Amino acid sequence: MKPKDATATVRLWGSYVDDKAIADPYYGGMNGFEEVYEQCVRYSNAFLDEVIGK
Repeated sequence: MKPKDATATVRLWGSYVDDKAIADPYYGGMNGFEEVYEQCVRYSNAFLDEVIGK
């Protein structure tokens, strides 16, 4: 699908930490939403560390 001369890549958010997809919090109650929030914060921090450099 990627053109031969393409230089950009598409990555899943979880690839910056543990290669896991962001969980669906719907069935986890309030705890599920808290866990997904924490997961998003970890992924965001790892993404920024890679893009900006640490």
